[in-house]
Amino acid sequence: MRNAPVLAINGVTNSGTTPINSDPIPMSQAWGASATAALTSTLAGTLKMQVSCDPPKTPAASIVWQDLPNATSGAISAGGNGLIPKNDMSYQWLRLVFTPSAGNGKVTCNANVSGI
Repeated sequence: MRNAPVLAINGVTNSGTTPINSDPIPMSQAWGASATAALTSTLAGTLKMQVSCDPPKTPAASIVWQDLPNATSGAISAGGNGLIPKNDMSYQWLRLVFTPSAGNGKVTCNANVSGI
Protein backbone atom coordinates (compact mmCIF):
# COMPACT_ATOMS: atom_id res chain seq x y z
CA MET A 1 0.00 0.00 0.00
CA ARG A 2 1.20 3.47 -0.85
CA ASN A 3 0.11 6.87 0.41
CA ALA A 4 0.19 9.92 -1.81
CA PRO A 5 0.16 13.34 -0.14
CA VAL A 6 -1.65 15.99 -2.20
CA LEU A 7 -1.40 19.74 -1.62
CA ALA A 8 -5.00 20.43 -2.59
CA ILE A 9 -5.43 24.12 -1.66
CA ASN A 10 -2.16 26.02 -1.42
CA GLY A 11 -2.24 29.09 0.83
CA VAL A 12 -5.24 30.77 -0.79
CA THR A 13 -5.96 34.20 0.70
CA ASN A 14 -9.59 34.71 1.56
CA SER A 15 -11.67 37.56 2.94
CA GLY A 16 -15.22 36.53 1.99
CA THR A 17 -17.55 33.56 2.31
CA THR A 18 -17.21 32.06 -1.18
CA PRO A 19 -16.20 28.35 -1.07
CA ILE A 20 -12.69 27.47 -2.28
CA ASN A 21 -12.53 24.25 -4.33
CA SER A 22 -9.40 22.19 -4.91
CA ASP A 23 -8.61 20.80 -8.33
CA PRO A 24 -10.00 17.30 -8.94
CA ILE A 25 -7.86 14.52 -7.46
CA PRO A 26 -7.96 11.26 -9.48
CA MET A 27 -9.00 8.33 -7.27
CA SER A 28 -9.29 5.42 -9.73
CA GLN A 29 -6.58 3.35 -7.97
CA ALA A 30 -7.27 4.57 -4.43
CA TRP A 31 -9.39 3.12 -1.65
CA GLY A 32 -9.27 5.86 0.97
CA ALA A 33 -8.43 9.46 1.75
CA SER A 34 -8.12 11.87 4.66
CA ALA A 35 -7.67 15.64 4.75
CA THR A 36 -6.47 18.52 6.90
CA ALA A 37 -6.89 22.29 6.77
CA ALA A 38 -4.65 24.94 8.34
CA LEU A 39 -5.93 28.51 8.67
CA THR A 40 -4.04 31.70 9.46
CA SER A 41 -5.03 34.97 11.09
CA THR A 42 -8.77 35.37 11.79
CA LEU A 43 -10.04 33.05 9.03
CA ALA A 44 -12.60 30.43 10.17
CA GLY A 45 -14.75 27.91 8.29
CA THR A 46 -15.32 24.25 7.44
CA LEU A 47 -13.63 21.68 5.21
CA LYS A 48 -15.48 18.92 3.38
CA MET A 49 -14.83 16.23 0.79
CA GLN A 50 -16.78 15.96 -2.43
CA VAL A 51 -16.64 12.97 -4.77
CA SER A 52 -17.77 11.95 -8.25
CA CYS A 53 -18.18 8.75 -10.26
CA ASP A 54 -17.87 10.57 -13.61
CA PRO A 55 -15.62 8.75 -16.12
CA PRO A 56 -11.84 9.30 -15.86
CA LYS A 57 -11.54 11.49 -18.97
CA THR A 58 -14.32 13.89 -17.97
CA PRO A 59 -13.11 17.53 -18.27
CA ALA A 60 -12.65 19.06 -14.81
CA ALA A 61 -15.28 21.75 -15.41
CA SER A 62 -17.89 19.08 -16.29
CA ILE A 63 -17.50 16.83 -13.23
CA VAL A 64 -20.69 16.51 -11.17
CA TRP A 65 -19.80 16.69 -7.48
CA GLN A 66 -21.64 15.30 -4.43
CA ASP A 67 -20.81 15.84 -0.77
CA LEU A 68 -19.35 12.70 0.82
CA PRO A 69 -21.51 11.88 3.87
CA ASN A 70 -19.70 12.18 7.22
CA ALA A 71 -16.66 13.81 5.56
CA THR A 72 -16.80 17.30 7.03
CA SER A 73 -14.36 18.79 9.52
CA GLY A 74 -16.93 20.70 11.53
CA ALA A 75 -16.24 24.32 12.43
CA ILE A 76 -12.58 25.35 12.35
CA SER A 77 -11.96 28.33 14.60
CA ALA A 78 -9.93 31.37 13.58
CA GLY A 79 -6.33 30.49 12.84
CA GLY A 80 -6.97 26.83 13.74
CA ASN A 81 -6.66 23.43 12.12
CA GLY A 82 -9.28 20.96 10.93
CA LEU A 83 -9.26 17.23 10.19
CA ILE A 84 -11.33 14.81 8.16
CA PRO A 85 -10.36 11.27 9.25
CA LYS A 86 -9.82 8.52 6.67
CA ASN A 87 -12.86 7.68 4.58
CA ASP A 88 -13.15 4.50 2.55
CA MET A 89 -14.14 5.25 -1.01
CA SER A 90 -14.47 3.89 -4.51
CA TYR A 91 -14.95 7.00 -6.62
CA GLN A 92 -13.24 8.36 -9.72
CA TRP A 93 -12.67 11.85 -8.34
CA LEU A 94 -12.18 13.64 -5.03
CA ARG A 95 -11.93 17.32 -4.22
CA LEU A 96 -11.67 19.34 -1.04
CA VAL A 97 -13.93 22.33 -0.43
CA PHE A 98 -13.16 24.95 2.21
CA THR A 99 -16.10 27.21 3.05
CA PRO A 100 -15.12 30.34 5.00
CA SER A 101 -17.54 31.53 7.66
CA ALA A 102 -15.71 34.59 9.00
CA GLY A 103 -12.47 36.51 9.10
CA ASN A 104 -9.49 36.98 6.83
CA GLY A 105 -6.40 34.89 6.23
CA LYS A 106 -4.95 32.02 4.23
CA VAL A 107 -6.09 28.43 3.98
CA THR A 108 -3.91 25.43 3.10
CA CYS A 109 -5.53 22.02 2.69
CA ASN A 110 -3.79 18.68 2.26
CA ALA A 111 -5.19 15.28 1.33
CA ASN A 112 -3.58 11.91 1.92
CA VAL A 113 -4.74 9.37 -0.66
CA SER A 114 -4.17 5.69 0.14
CA GLY A 115 -3.76 2.81 -2.26
CA ILE A 116 -2.45 4.50 -5.39
